[in-house]
Amino acid sequence: DQPLIAVDTESDSLYRYHPRVCLIQISVCVNAADAHPTPADPLPTVDYLLDPLSFHRLQPLGQILADPAVEIVFHAAENDVRLLERDFHFRCANVYDTQLAARILGRDGVGLAAILQDEFGVISDKSMQRTDWGRRPLTPQQMTYAQLDTHYLPVLRQRQMAALQEADRWEEAQEGFAALAELRYEQPA
Repeated sequence: DQPLIAVDTESDSLYRYHPRVCLIQISVCVNAADAHPTPADPLPTVDYLLDPLSFHRLQPLGQILADPAVEIVFHAAENDVRLLERDFHFRCANVYDTQLAARILGRDGVGLAAILQDEFGVISDKSMQRTDWGRRPLTPQQMTYAQLDTHYLPVLRQRQMAALQEADRWEEAQEGFAALAELRYEQPA
């Protein structure tokens, strides 16, 4: 029943010849009436980490991603959209990409770590990017890193949408987001 979810994936591409999605992170906004917003997190979220290596009933997630009524917020959507299709045959119907929005707004640093630090004062441990996401159990550091990859995306989207509309760039952004939803995985030659 969520109109918006933030999604990210982690894979073991540095450790396998044929990489696979090893973790799916999801954040959803909680009911504002039940939440306690803060200035840093005005849209409180609940974060989930799904382990596709052990949790095999992922089809309900695919149905959510394919629902045009649900906006899927990514940061740097291109790779995630393709990998979700390749590994699970999921297609995303309604995409918002915070990295693309940052580019359209003319931001210099469009990496998630730079944006999180500038917007929310959060420092992300990017050394976790190079970790073996296929190894179990995940460490507390891996789980914290993974959670941060989606936790702030809903409120970042809210801020960016206002800035895009104010800059009269919203239509341009929507065209870019629609193109991302059309991406498909292509097997390398």
